[in-house]
Amino acid sequence: TGLRRGELLGLKWSDIDLEKGDLRVQRQIGRIDGKIIEMPLKTKNAYRTLPLSADAISVLMQQRRKTGSSEWVFTSPTGGPMSPDSVLHILRTVDTARLGRADRAAWYLLSAQAYNRLDCRIADDSLIRPAAEYFARHGAPAARIAAMALEAQTLQHAGRTEEAVRLYTQATLRAERSARDSTVAGQLGSLYHTLGLLHLEQGNDAAGAEAFAKALAAMERTGNREMEQYARFMLSSAQYACGRYAEAVETLAPLAAARDSLPFRHFAQIVTLQNLLIHIFAEDWPAERLLEERARIDLNEIRHAPLRHGPAASGDSGRTLYDITSALVFHRAGQADSAWHYIGRSLERTEGISKMNVGLYTIAAAISHRRGDDRAAYGYAMQYLEKSDSL
Repeated sequence: TGLRRGELLGLKWSDIDLEKGDLRVQRQIGRIDGKIIEMPLKTKNAYRTLPLSADAISVLMQQRRKTGSSEWVFTSPTGGPMSPDSVLHILRTVDTARLGRADRAAWYLLSAQAYNRLDCRIADDSLIRPAAEYFARHGAPAARIAAMALEAQTLQHAGRTEEAVRLYTQATLRAERSARDSTVAGQLGSLYHTLGLLHLEQGNDAAGAEAFAKALAAMERTGNREMEQYARFMLSSAQYACGRYAEAVETLAPLAAARDSLPFRHFAQIVTLQNLLIHIFAEDWPAERLLEERARIDLNEIRHAPLRHGPAASGDSGRTLYDITSALVFHRAGQADSAWHYIGRSLERTEGISKMNVGLYTIAAAISHRRGDDRAAYGYAMQYLEKSDSL
């Protein structure tokens, strides 16, 4: 059915009509601050009605008998909704010594996927290695690709980025060969997307743009609207990083036009900021237009709107992006003191130097020069060179 974990756990028996054979997705279950709560779905399109197969109806009828008087399809021991991390607890109760080789490999793969869905980084390959070894030669394409991707993710978390890129690339090539499988088609878009992020992290912007272009095409084919929007956003970011500003403007244009109707308000504000940044470097908008566009940004939404499920983190990177963009807008408008206020705050908040943020020093140098402080401008320019060399 394509239901997410939270959507499955949010099902109530009132959402299911076993006679008509359909299921209505109305809510999801999440955990915030340690509490299990009902939550609205992520987008309008997520509210949907799905047909049920005969097998699904049979399983649900059995489940109905198990849940007794509870309104929830999947219940906790107290009769309430099940916690999103319950699957991991259930998997831990399985005696793997009694499983056959195929089932044991499936257990390892499911366990690794459960950790991944709970955003728990797997520190070593103790879970995924047995699954990867089995699915390297056995199993359906989707399972084999999932095992490769999870092994690559483990390498990525261990800091072995180049090995991770190679394995993600191998998984992508395998997925391309089996893309007629609908499950694999969904995996393919995610693989392209992950490769794009890794390429950008390594400073390989052109390869990142190519990967995100493929991710966008894959998401459009599968109809995954949310991931299509994010892939479009990231493709414009990669094109911007390559200096291909006209392409970046064109790629982002559908999102910029729809930003007032985007369900995730934090994302809508980030789209506005991204659009501003691209036009600043494209030099196709006058300063007045840049100031007007900046005035549209709702800083309250950047600070507090949900990123996905729950409150935005107080240290969210969107605030840093707001400061950098504001600095550049005011710099273009000739308001050097205002520009310095924002770039100074961005530098204060920078923790660690990467290829993604080292450019702050060139901005600080340009603004310092505009303010007439060439000693500071020279200092920031030298810091940029030194930090770039170290990267």
